[in-house]
Amino acid sequence: MSLDQLTALLLLAGIASFTPGPNNTIATLTGANHGLRAVVPHMFGVLCGFCSMLVAGSAGIAAVVLTLPVLATVLKWGGVTYLLWLAVQLARSTLPGGRVAGPFALPLSFRESALFQYLNPKAWTFALAATSAYVTGEQPVLRAAILVA
Repeated sequence: MSLDQLTALLLLAGIASFTPGPNNTIATLTGANHGLRAVVPHMFGVLCGFCSMLVAGSAGIAAVVLTLPVLATVLKWGGVTYLLWLAVQLARSTLPGGRVAGPFALPLSFRESALFQYLNPKAWTFALAATSAYVTGEQPVLRAAILVA
């Protein structure tokens, strides 16, 4: 991977990490309701779950989605629907005093956060785009390892 490609990958990863999405929302709510200590398992779960998605994308899932446009469309609209549901649940979950109830009341465990990545449309979009863009060419295993790292 050239220095230009690596720089572009690092910029993409940085931007994807800080743009709004379900993980940022859950981490913010968990921190606000339970403190920083409760967010740590979520952060590590996100990291491990997303890395496993990058491995899956590098192993061929990205190629399948790119080959079947209907699958990409289902993923896109499923993601839109899920994010709308998440927004409605978040809007309905506030209790008096600013505390959050419903599915956002308890912090997610490491395992729940890792598995949650497979429901996260932003994570799928990034994983599929990154693997299809950066794992092609010479030395795909090395490129996949750099991407996951």
